[in-house]
Amino acid sequence: MLTEPPMQEVGKQTQAQVSYGYRGSYRVSKVSPCTITIEDLCKLYSRLSGKTSEALEMYLGSIVPQPGQDAAQFEKIKNEARRMGHLAVIIIGANGEQIVDSRVEALAQNDLPDKIVSITFDSASALKGFNIILPNSFRLNLDFTEPPGFHAYNPWDQPTPNNSVLEVAGSNVTARVQRHNGRFPLDFPSG
Repeated sequence: MLTEPPMQEVGKQTQAQVSYGYRGSYRVSKVSPCTITIEDLCKLYSRLSGKTSEALEMYLGSIVPQPGQDAAQFEKIKNEARRMGHLAVIIIGANGEQIVDSRVEALAQNDLPDKIVSITFDSASALKGFNIILPNSFRLNLDFTEPPGFHAYNPWDQPTPNNSVLEVAGSNVTARVQRHNGRFPLDFPSG
């Protein structure tokens, strides 16, 4: 049986004592075709890892202890979230190989599959298992699948098609995807 939340008088209006709200945005952008090296991926990991930490700290700074929870318990939970809340790297190989890690070492050349199908950077997946949903998050999927044959596109007149995509969700996360001389496609503005 559903019950209404307790009401309180506010002037001549009645208002629920408990309310929930969220205002934000969700954007999906295609990532333009580009040339990217392992070194570029490592640099990208470092930049995105920093953005992941910023989003986590912003979230942790906004939450309050539960009723009856003492300060030590609350700090322990926040420190556990910091320990677990790192950028996840998911690498999928053409033969089904999978590497899932939260360290840049996942991109070490000697450990990578011979043929990579996709690399995903996810800022929120590590915490979802602990039922923590970050209000500001992103997921970047870089698609390295084989392009269609020449009958589907003209490689001399247009870039190689791909399904790379950047998803950004949140109340104050901004990102733009752009080409920089055909390399390193992401730019996250400061501030």
